Amino acid sequence: MMSTPIRTRATAALWTWLLPLLPCPAQEPSAPGDVEPPQVEAPALQVSAGHLSLTIEQALILALQNDIGLSIEEVAGDVARLEARGSWGAFDWLFAANATVTDSEEEASSQLSGADVLTFNTQFVSLDLTRALQTGGTFAVHFDRTNSETNNTFILENPFTSDGVRASFTQPLLRGFGSEVATAPQQQAELVYRQAQERRRQVAHDLLLRVSDAYWNLVLARQQLSVAESSRELAAEQLERDRRVNEAGLNTDVEVLQAEAQLALREEARLQALLNVRTADDLLKLQLFPGKDRESWDTRLEPVTPLPEPASVEAPSDTDWSHMLAVALENRGDLRQARLGIELAEVRLRQAVSQRRAQLDLQVVASSGGFSGQASEAFEEAFSYEFPTYTIGLVFSVPLGNRTARYAERAARAQVRSATLLVEQAESLAASEVRDARRQLAHQAQAVAAAATSLAASRRQLEAEQARNREGISTNFQVLQFQDQFVQAAQRENSARASFMQAKARWLAVQGILGD
Repeated sequence: MMSTPIRTRATAALWTWLLPLLPCPAQEPSAPGDVEPPQVEAPALQVSAGHLSLTIEQALILALQNDIGLSIEEVAGDVARLEARGSWGAFDWLFAANATVTDSEEEASSQLSGADVLTFNTQFVSLDLTRALQTGGTFAVHFDRTNSETNNTFILENPFTSDGVRASFTQPLLRGFGSEVATAPQQQAELVYRQAQERRRQVAHDLLLRVSDAYWNLVLARQQLSVAESSRELAAEQLERDRRVNEAGLNTDVEVLQAEAQLALREEARLQALLNVRTADDLLKLQLFPGKDRESWDTRLEPVTPLPEPASVEAPSDTDWSHMLAVALENRGDLRQARLGIELAEVRLRQAVSQRRAQLDLQVVASSGGFSGQASEAFEEAFSYEFPTYTIGLVFSVPLGNRTARYAERAARAQVRSATLLVEQAESLAASEVRDARRQLAHQAQAVAAAATSLAASRRQLEAEQARNREGISTNFQVLQFQDQFVQAAQRENSARASFMQAKARWLAVQGILGD
C-alpha cells in the first residue's frame, strides 16, 4: 500500500499539473467603443409670444435630444451592450447541491445478510462546483457524503459516514478546442453591440441631414415669402401710378386693368408663399418636437441663421474626390456595419469548422473517499487523499457521414462571401454618392454666383425700365414684364443659396462626418 507521505506528494503533483490549466476568473472584456453616447448640451432657446428663434446649430441639437427614432436606437444599443456583458456569464462558476433521505427495508437474501429483514436509513448530500473554461474545457469539483444506519450486523461501523471528493478536468482536443471557439458566442454578442452603435450613429447622421434640409427649406420659404411680399408692393405701386396717370388722361384703362391683374397674381403668389412657410415650419417641427403636444405644434419657428451671401459661397477646394472617398470608407456607418458583418460571419465560420471535427476529449480525474463511524474522520480521510484514485483518459466520437456539420460549414463560408459582397456593394455606392455630392456642391456654388449676377442684371433692367416709363417712353406692359423677371431672379437666387447649404450638408453626410 502506498504510504501517506507518498500519496500526499502524488496528489500535490497532480494539482500542480492541473492548476496552470485553469484560467483566472473570466473578465468582461469591454467591447470596442463601449462608451455612452455623447450627451449634447441643451441649447438656450428664446421663446417670445409663441415664436421660437433657432439657429441651425440649436435645431440640430434639439433634434438629437428629442428624436424618437434615435431614442429607439439608443435603447437597442443598451440592450445589445447588456447582452454582450451578460454573455460572459457562461464562464461563471455553477454551484449545484443535492440532498436525499432514504428509508428502506429488504428481505435477507442469505444467512450472511446480517439480519432476517435488513433496514436502512440513509441521508445523502452532494455539492458540485463546475466552471466552463475559455479554452473550451470544463473544471469541476465534487463532494458527497452518505450517512447510513442499518441493522446489518456485518457492517464494521454502524452508523457510518462515507465521504467522497473528486476533481475533474475535461479539455477538448479537436472539436470545441481553443478560446476562439469557446468564446464565439461572446465575440458575436460584442460584434452585434458594435453594429448597434454604428446603426445609432448612422441614424443620427440621417437625422441631422433631414433637419438641415428642413431648416434651410424653412429659411428659403421665408425668403420667398419676403420676395412675394416685395413683388406685391411693386405691383401695388405700379397700379397706383397707373391710376394717377389715367386720371390725368395720359394712358388708357387697359393699362390700369393690366396693373390690377398683375396685383392679383402677386397676391396669389404671396398666399402660396405663406402656405409654403407654414408647411415648412411644420415639417421642421416634426423633426424637432415629435409628439402631439399642442403648445409645441402651435409655436412658430423663426430661423435666425441666414442664407450665405453670394460672395462667401465657395466651391470645395479639394479637387481629388479620392480623398473624400477615403474619409467616407473610414467613417460611414453603413460601411462600418457591413465590415462588422464580415467579422460576425467569420466567427460563425470558425465555429462551424470546429463543429465538423471529430470529438476527442482529454479527461483527468482525481478522487478520494473516506469511511468511518465519525463524520469528521471520514471527511479528513477523503480530503487527505489517503485512498486516492487517479484517472486519465481520452474520449473519442465521430458522426458517420457528418452531413449536418459539413453543410453548416459550407453555409457559413457562403455567409462570409455574402458579407464580403455586401461590403463591396456598399463601397461602390459610397463612391458614387461621394462623387455626386461633390459635383452637386460645386454646381450649387456656381449656381449661386450665376443667380447673383442674374439678379443684379434684372434689378438694373427693372430700374431702367421704370425710369423710361416715368419719361413716357415705355409701356406699362414692359414694366410688368421686367418686374416678373426680377421676382423670378430673386427667387432663383434664394433657391440657389438654400440648395448650396443643403448640398454642403449632404457633402458631409456622404463622408460620414456630419455632426462629428
